[in-house]
This record gives sequence, structure tokens and C-alpha cells, in this order.
Amino acid sequence: EHTVEFYRPLHEWISEYGQNPQTFTTIEIFVEYYNTSSSKSILDLFKRIEGIHKLGHDMVVQWYYEEDDEALLESGEEYQSMVDIPFELISVPVDDDDDDDDDDE
Repeated sequence: EHTVEFYRPLHEWISEYGQNPQTFTTIEIFVEYYNTSSSKSILDLFKRIEGIHKLGHDMVVQWYYEEDDEALLESGEEYQSMVDIPFELISVPVDDDDDDDDDDE
């Protein structure tokens, strides 16, 4: 897996955004699955966001997880405890419509 390459555009965007951030920023995170390597990259992103927040810019992270996914809820809680950024942990209904609609043929 190439997590460094995958997350590079986000790191670059946050670095650029940090040069001239808005007065208030909402960062929405929708994750279905991630591995250990991705978790470090996500934490690094949150640390960059925390740096912008500590410069006096209001920010909030909205961490979305499916209501039956305790692991992602716990991950959100762990990230929340590791950085000084306001977090909102938001439960969303499970999407049972994962079929490819092959019944239409």
C-alpha cells in the first residue's frame, strides 16, 4: 500500500490552506476502513490542522462513522484525545444499498 503517496495531496493542501485559512473551518472525515499506516498519516494531518488551530483559527473536525461501527467511533475518540482540536463524532445510518443495481437488467 502506498499511503504516503495517497495522503500527499492532503498534506500539501493543508500546508497551502494554513498560509491563509478561513476564519472558521469545518473538516469532514468520512472513513470506511483504514490500516495502521493510514492511521499515522491521518494523525499527521490532524497535527497539521492542530497547528493552524493553535494560531487562533477556529476549526472543528466532524468525524463520521456508521452507527454500527464501534471501531471507527473509538478511532475518532482516540484522535480526539491526541490533538487539541474540537471534534464532533457523528453517527450515520448504515448504507444497506451497497448492491450494484444488477437487478435492473
